[in-house]
Amino acid sequence: SAACPAGTFTLPVTLMTDVASTDGVAVGGAAAAGADKWELRYAENFDGSALNPKLWRRIEGRAGEGADWQKNISPRKDLVEVKGGVVNLKGVRNTDLKSDPRRFLAGGKTTQGLFDMKYGKVEARRRMKGAKGAWPAVWMMPEKPSAPWPACGEIDILERLNYDKCVYQTVHSAWTQSHQGDPPRGGKAPVKPEEWNVYALEWTPEKIGWLVNGKATHSYPK
Repeated sequence: SAACPAGTFTLPVTLMTDVASTDGVAVGGAAAAGADKWELRYAENFDGSALNPKLWRRIEGRAGEGADWQKNISPRKDLVEVKGGVVNLKGVRNTDLKSDPRRFLAGGKTTQGLFDMKYGKVEARRRMKGAKGAWPAVWMMPEKPSAPWPACGEIDILERLNYDKCVYQTVHSAWTQSHQGDPPRGGKAPVKPEEWNVYALEWTPEKIGWLVNGKATHSYPK
């Protein structure tokens, strides 16, 4: 079956929300398939006053471009703030419709072209403020897609909608789109999203597993 998307993936891709913050991202790789311990390969604690250009780049969205999540991404520098060990990705009501006709704007960041992985563990500590229409998310997309979406694959580490008191954890592929529920491609994890939580993904050749604060919440087999 074509359950798990293939290829190497870029992570974490973006956040869109009223205000979404994270003070750390870590990526580990297992020493061997099925290993219980992970070796740290990459960590980001946002200790400076700007994004590290060796690890991150801003998503330079423009009006009318891209998929739904991209339509409000703006290159405005004030929407991505690194301060005090935290990166704030902001969503705001646009007060300058002459310069940009979009009513709402948001900041985004990506590791595309700088860091990718196939198999391993990802952890991100973050909190997300709710707002009507807000859609904060952390997800993984192929570094070099070999097919259009969803056949190229996508792994959603977390998504929150509006004021929901849960996060959605989902895998997308050609198989999951045509065989929804066989097995379930996604799940919901109850959480207090406006408090700090650690969201994690463990990806092995056998399955993809999601965790919140160290507790397993969903899994998807190969």
